[in-house]
Amino acid sequence: MAVCLSEYYQGGKDRSVYKLVPTRTSFGHTNRHNLRAIGKSITSLAYGIALQPGKVPALASSVVAAYRGFSDIATDAKRAITTESIFNMANGLQWQEGGALLNDELRLFWKRDVARYVLSHDLVLAPGNRFNYNGGGTAILADLIYRGSGQQVDAFVSSRLFEPLGVHDWEWVGDVHGRPMAFNGL
Repeated sequence: MAVCLSEYYQGGKDRSVYKLVPTRTSFGHTNRHNLRAIGKSITSLAYGIALQPGKVPALASSVVAAYRGFSDIATDAKRAITTESIFNMANGLQWQEGGALLNDELRLFWKRDVARYVLSHDLVLAPGNRFNYNGGGTAILADLIYRGSGQQVDAFVSSRLFEPLGVHDWEWVGDVHGRPMAFNGL
Protein backbone atom coordinates (compact mmCIF):
# COMPACT_ATOMS: atom_id res chain seq x y z
CA MET A 1 0.00 0.00 0.00
CA ALA A 2 1.45 3.36 -1.03
CA VAL A 3 1.08 6.33 1.27
CA CYS A 4 1.17 9.81 -0.14
CA LEU A 5 1.82 12.69 2.23
CA SER A 6 1.47 16.25 1.09
CA GLU A 7 1.14 19.75 2.41
CA TYR A 8 -0.70 22.69 0.93
CA TYR A 9 -0.16 26.31 1.94
CA GLN A 10 -2.78 28.90 1.14
CA GLY A 11 -1.90 32.57 0.83
CA GLY A 12 -4.22 35.17 2.21
CA LYS A 13 -4.67 38.31 4.23
CA ASP A 14 -2.55 38.39 7.37
CA ARG A 15 -4.53 40.15 10.06
CA SER A 16 -1.76 40.16 12.65
CA VAL A 17 -2.29 42.48 15.59
CA TYR A 18 1.02 44.11 14.66
CA LYS A 19 -0.33 45.32 11.31
CA LEU A 20 -3.14 47.83 11.28
CA VAL A 21 -3.84 47.16 7.61
CA PRO A 22 -4.04 43.51 6.54
CA THR A 23 -1.55 42.54 3.84
CA ARG A 24 -1.53 39.59 1.49
CA THR A 25 0.94 36.97 2.67
CA SER A 26 2.16 33.77 1.06
CA PHE A 27 2.49 31.09 3.69
CA GLY A 28 4.77 28.08 3.36
CA HIS A 29 6.81 25.65 5.39
CA THR A 30 9.63 28.18 5.78
CA ASN A 31 7.47 31.18 6.72
CA ARG A 32 7.07 32.08 10.36
CA HIS A 33 3.56 33.10 11.30
CA ASN A 34 2.27 34.53 14.56
CA LEU A 35 0.35 31.72 16.22
CA ARG A 36 -1.29 34.08 18.74
CA ALA A 37 -2.98 31.97 21.43
CA ILE A 38 -0.52 29.09 21.07
CA GLY A 39 1.84 31.23 23.16
CA LYS A 40 -0.63 30.85 26.03
CA SER A 41 -0.42 27.06 25.78
CA ILE A 42 3.38 27.04 25.55
CA THR A 43 3.60 29.40 28.55
CA SER A 44 1.35 27.02 30.46
CA LEU A 45 3.62 24.11 29.56
CA ALA A 46 6.63 26.12 30.73
CA TYR A 47 4.88 26.87 34.02
CA GLY A 48 4.29 23.15 34.53
CA ILE A 49 7.97 22.47 33.85
CA ALA A 50 8.96 25.17 36.35
CA LEU A 51 6.45 23.87 38.90
CA GLN A 52 8.08 20.48 39.31
CA PRO A 53 11.36 21.79 40.83
CA GLY A 54 9.45 24.43 42.82
CA LYS A 55 10.58 27.50 40.84
CA VAL A 56 7.03 28.90 40.65
CA PRO A 57 4.10 29.03 43.09
CA ALA A 58 1.87 25.96 43.42
CA LEU A 59 -1.51 25.90 41.69
CA ALA A 60 -3.39 26.51 44.96
CA SER A 61 -1.23 29.56 45.79
CA SER A 62 -2.57 33.08 45.84
CA VAL A 63 -1.21 35.00 42.86
CA VAL A 64 -1.46 38.35 44.64
CA ALA A 65 0.58 36.95 47.54
CA ALA A 66 3.43 36.20 45.11
CA TYR A 67 3.82 39.97 44.63
CA ARG A 68 4.87 41.43 47.97
CA GLY A 69 4.77 45.01 46.67
CA PHE A 70 1.07 44.82 45.84
CA SER A 71 -0.32 45.53 49.32
CA ASP A 72 -2.35 48.40 47.86
CA ILE A 73 -4.34 46.03 45.63
CA ALA A 74 -4.15 42.86 47.76
CA THR A 75 -7.72 42.80 49.06
CA ASP A 76 -9.00 39.68 50.76
CA ALA A 77 -11.15 38.99 47.69
CA LYS A 78 -8.18 39.29 45.31
CA ARG A 79 -6.06 37.01 47.53
CA ALA A 80 -8.48 34.27 46.43
CA ILE A 81 -7.14 34.49 42.86
CA THR A 82 -5.02 31.34 42.61
CA THR A 83 -2.58 30.23 39.99
CA GLU A 84 -5.13 27.58 39.04
CA SER A 85 -7.81 30.23 38.41
CA ILE A 86 -5.28 32.07 36.21
CA PHE A 87 -4.68 28.84 34.24
CA ASN A 88 -8.41 28.28 33.87
CA MET A 89 -8.99 31.90 32.79
CA ALA A 90 -11.47 32.13 35.62
CA ASN A 91 -9.75 34.70 37.83
CA GLY A 92 -12.89 36.83 38.27
CA LEU A 93 -11.28 40.05 37.08
CA GLN A 94 -13.02 42.47 34.72
CA TRP A 95 -11.16 41.91 31.43
CA GLN A 96 -12.03 42.63 27.82
CA GLU A 97 -10.01 40.96 25.09
CA GLY A 98 -10.74 41.38 21.41
CA GLY A 99 -13.30 43.61 19.81
CA ALA A 100 -12.31 47.13 20.83
CA LEU A 101 -9.15 48.59 19.33
CA LEU A 102 -7.65 49.39 22.75
CA ASN A 103 -8.83 46.40 24.75
CA ASP A 104 -7.13 45.15 27.92
CA GLU A 105 -4.86 42.71 26.06
CA LEU A 106 -3.52 45.35 23.67
CA ARG A 107 -2.71 47.62 26.61
CA LEU A 108 -0.36 44.90 27.90
CA PHE A 109 2.08 45.80 25.07
CA TRP A 110 3.00 49.05 26.82
CA LYS A 111 2.70 48.23 30.53
CA ARG A 112 5.99 48.06 32.41
CA ASP A 113 4.45 46.08 35.28
CA VAL A 114 2.05 43.65 33.63
CA ALA A 115 1.17 41.84 36.85
CA ARG A 116 0.14 45.07 38.57
CA TYR A 117 -1.82 46.13 35.50
CA VAL A 118 -3.75 42.84 35.34
CA LEU A 119 -4.36 42.46 39.06
CA SER A 120 -5.46 46.10 39.39
CA HIS A 121 -8.59 45.34 37.37
CA ASP A 122 -11.81 45.17 39.36
CA LEU A 123 -12.81 41.80 40.72
CA VAL A 124 -16.36 41.25 39.42
CA LEU A 125 -16.83 37.54 40.21
CA ALA A 126 -15.46 35.14 42.78
CA PRO A 127 -12.31 33.53 41.30
CA GLY A 128 -12.83 30.09 39.81
CA ASN A 129 -16.49 30.54 38.86
CA ARG A 130 -16.60 31.72 35.25
CA PHE A 131 -14.33 31.51 32.21
CA ASN A 132 -13.27 34.86 30.72
CA TYR A 133 -10.56 34.76 28.04
CA ASN A 134 -7.63 36.62 29.58
CA GLY A 135 -4.15 36.99 28.08
CA GLY A 136 -3.19 39.06 31.10
CA GLY A 137 -3.20 35.93 33.23
CA THR A 138 -0.73 34.36 30.82
CA ALA A 139 1.51 37.43 31.17
CA ILE A 140 1.43 36.85 34.94
CA LEU A 141 2.42 33.18 34.48
CA ALA A 142 5.37 34.28 32.33
CA ASP A 143 6.35 36.85 34.96
CA LEU A 144 6.25 34.20 37.70
CA ILE A 145 8.48 31.96 35.56
CA TYR A 146 10.94 34.84 35.22
CA ARG A 147 10.88 35.59 38.96
CA GLY A 148 11.40 31.92 39.86
CA SER A 149 13.90 30.87 37.22
CA GLY A 150 15.70 34.10 36.35
CA GLN A 151 14.87 33.50 32.67
CA GLN A 152 12.31 35.20 30.47
CA VAL A 153 9.73 32.72 29.19
CA ASP A 154 11.32 32.50 25.72
CA ALA A 155 14.74 31.50 27.12
CA PHE A 156 13.13 29.10 29.58
CA VAL A 157 11.05 27.46 26.83
CA SER A 158 14.05 27.29 24.51
CA SER A 159 16.26 25.37 26.92
CA ARG A 160 13.65 23.21 28.62
CA LEU A 161 11.10 22.49 25.90
CA PHE A 162 12.02 23.45 22.34
CA GLU A 163 15.66 22.30 22.28
CA PRO A 164 14.84 18.87 23.75
CA LEU A 165 12.08 18.53 21.12
CA GLY A 166 14.38 19.63 18.29
CA VAL A 167 12.47 22.87 17.61
CA HIS A 168 14.98 25.47 16.45
CA ASP A 169 13.28 27.83 13.99
CA TRP A 170 10.98 29.96 16.09
CA GLU A 171 10.63 33.47 17.40
CA TRP A 172 8.85 35.11 20.30
CA VAL A 173 7.98 38.77 19.64
CA GLY A 174 8.64 41.17 22.48
CA ASP A 175 6.70 44.08 23.89
CA VAL A 176 8.00 47.66 23.97
CA HIS A 177 10.07 46.75 27.05
CA GLY A 178 11.76 43.79 25.31
CA ARG A 179 9.90 41.05 27.18
CA PRO A 180 8.42 38.18 25.18
CA MET A 181 4.67 38.58 24.89
CA ALA A 182 3.58 35.29 26.39
CA PHE A 183 -0.05 36.03 25.61
CA ASN A 184 0.33 36.31 21.81
CA GLY A 185 3.79 36.74 20.35
CA LEU A 186 4.97 33.20 19.49
